[in-house]
Amino acid sequence: MTRWIGYLAMALVGAFLAQTVVQQTKEQLETTYELIMFKTSICNHCAVFDQDVAGLYKSHSLAKKAPWVDVNLDDAGTGKYHLSKPIEIVPTFVIMKNGKEIGRLAGVIDKFMFLAFVRDTVYPTTKIANR
Repeated sequence: MTRWIGYLAMALVGAFLAQTVVQQTKEQLETTYELIMFKTSICNHCAVFDQDVAGLYKSHSLAKKAPWVDVNLDDAGTGKYHLSKPIEIVPTFVIMKNGKEIGRLAGVIDKFMFLAFVRDTVYPTTKIANR
């Protein structure tokens, strides 16, 4: 009898764990990220960054998680995007998660720092290692 209770307990724990994994996977599949570059036509830094980093990013694995979107502020302002605060510097990069701003980088930095910013925003760590 005790053996059957043990089997039943293991089955219940297994079912709970399977349900948790399915729920987490479903949430990950339903999450939509976008990396938006807000720029203007008179911004030389924007053009250089576009040339040096956009192609690199679009071929990077991060682009599958957060596709690159260009928004020219000259044409339509911020367009369909509802931001937490106005754009004051160009280029400004905003990461949106399910239509909500979760990260912002204003100005130009090197491509490695840029990629690290995107990675750390769309794949946040939940634990900090103890030293």
